[in-house]
Amino acid sequence: KKGVHFRWLRKDERPAVTCECPLIRVPMALGIFRLRILLPSDWHAWSAEKLQAVIAHEQTHIQRADGAVIFLAELNRCLYWFHPVAWWLRSQLGQLAETACDDAAIDCTGDRAMYARHLLEIAAIVSDRRGRLVSVGISMARRSHVETRINDILDFTRPLSKRLTRTSAVFLCGALISLITLAAAVQ
Repeated sequence: KKGVHFRWLRKDERPAVTCECPLIRVPMALGIFRLRILLPSDWHAWSAEKLQAVIAHEQTHIQRADGAVIFLAELNRCLYWFHPVAWWLRSQLGQLAETACDDAAIDCTGDRAMYARHLLEIAAIVSDRRGRLVSVGISMARRSHVETRINDILDFTRPLSKRLTRTSAVFLCGALISLITLAAAVQ
């Protein structure tokens, strides 16, 4: 869109391929290997700020590899369908992914209230239920999830989540390897 300038989370990362899809009503990031951001047909009518917030949100899903994480959580739920923790884990991972992506979009746009308004507009489209909807889009815009997300977004006392630095990631991996080794030795 003309006049829209995007500030990505990291300068070395390029945006995913963005496609228009007439079969959806809400924007979404899809794929594990061939990553795509799908936008509904009416995206041309969006304001530049809304488009920037949506792209930042969906781009963060791609950068975080949320599609792969959710796929593994679904696979775990299929294998352990009888265990309540498998169902809880899938739900928690989805909510945490949305929170992290909301925080990245707020960081990109710099306006919590505006982002909450955009999220509410998208949720209103889903509740309208006209046209074809993909179940992933429906699940992330359920009334209770949207209400919780908007409350989190408008909580100005809550700090935004930040990306894990390389040093922190190396430290975390070292601690996990040590813990796993200790648990294996104890067993």
